[in-house]
Amino acid sequence: MSNIKILSCYQTKETIIDGITIRQDAEGRYCLNDVQRAATLGRNPRTVELHEFMRRPETIKLVELLENTGNPHVKAYITKRGRTGGTYAVKELIYAYAMWISPSYHLKVIRAYGRMVTDGVAVHESVAQDLLTNPLKHLQAIIGQAQALVEENARLKQKSETDVPKVNNTTQ
Repeated sequence: MSNIKILSCYQTKETIIDGITIRQDAEGRYCLNDVQRAATLGRNPRTVELHEFMRRPETIKLVELLENTGNPHVKAYITKRGRTGGTYAVKELIYAYAMWISPSYHLKVIRAYGRMVTDGVAVHESVAQDLLTNPLKHLQAIIGQAQALVEENARLKQKSETDVPKVNNTTQ
């Protein structure tokens, strides 16, 4: 996973890592099988089994936490059969899987998060020149992400306001 060629675009929902498109389903979950293929380029993908990761106690606990604290309408992961099948997971599980599968990618995730916390934005080295050449394209993606966060915060605030009376009624 040494070269992230294109960062996720909120409009096209396409992420390409080392020439492999990471598919997304209608709920925005990413395909773990595609991440595995990208991470194991040049190696036998069977050397890192997806089912091993999904059976780990840490993964099971993470899935439980995600499903209890995330969007109640979207499961943390789902396995689909068929031509476009695979295991699709929320981004937090993708991070956990990428960190489990590759120490070098784990370090990249830590450093990107550090840049984001320090500067408020994380720019991957592969898009730095494109960002300088075409800042509007990247600014639109950032605005889209900010808009999604504002909408999610509003949704959570409204949900908490509607849930408060329910909690008060059960404690009385």
